[in-house]
Amino acid sequence: MRVYREQLYGAGVCYYCTNCPKPFSPDPSSVMQVYSSTGWCAMLSRTDSADTAYTRNAAPPGMCYTKGCSWQLLNGNRTWICCCNDNLCNWDPPTTDCYYCSSCPRPFNPKSYLVSKSVSKIGWCYRKSSSSTDDQSTDRGVASPGLCSWNECSWKIINNNKYWVCCCNGDQCNKAISISKSTINILSFAIIIIVMFHKTLLF
Repeated sequence: MRVYREQLYGAGVCYYCTNCPKPFSPDPSSVMQVYSSTGWCAMLSRTDSADTAYTRNAAPPGMCYTKGCSWQLLNGNRTWICCCNDNLCNWDPPTTDCYYCSSCPRPFNPKSYLVSKSVSKIGWCYRKSSSSTDDQSTDRGVASPGLCSWNECSWKIINNNKYWVCCCNGDQCNKAISISKSTINILSFAIIIIVMFHKTLLF
C-alpha cells in the first residue's frame, strides 16, 4: 500500500548525476532526468555539510520513507541521504521552518516573545524534554544532523543527558504535543473496560 501511494502521489521524475555540478545547476549537458518507480528522489553524500557535492538519483525501494535527511548504511558505507517526493525536488536539501525556544511557554504559544523560528537545512525539527509526559518544560528547535530519522518520539542521549525527543519534518511541526504514555495507558484501560462490559451484557 505504501509503494502504491508513493507512485500515485509522489515524484515521477528526479534529477540524475553522479558528479553533480557544484553549485548545482540542472544544466542538460551534465544532469539528466530519470523516472522514479518509488515516488522518491534522493541526494547522497559522504558528509552532512550543505556545501558538499551530492550524487542525485531516483531513490530505489527501501531507501526513502519520509522527507528529510538522515544517516543510512548504503552498501556497507555510512551515507548522508536526503529524500523528497516532488518532481525534480532533489535540487537542494529540503528545508523547513521550526519553532525555537528554550523552556518554551506552557501551554505552548507560538506568538509568545519567548518563541522564534529557525530554518532547518535538513528538514527536521525537534522537541525535547526530561520527561515523556506533556506537563514538563520543553525545548524546541532545529534538529542536528543524525538526531532524527523518523516522525516519532523516543528517548535519546544528547550531550550525555537523557531526553524524551520528538522529531518531525513539516513546517512549524514541533508545536504539536504528543500523546503521553500515561494518556495512552488510560485510553487502553478504558477500552478494555468497555469491551469487558459489552461482553458481560451479551451473556
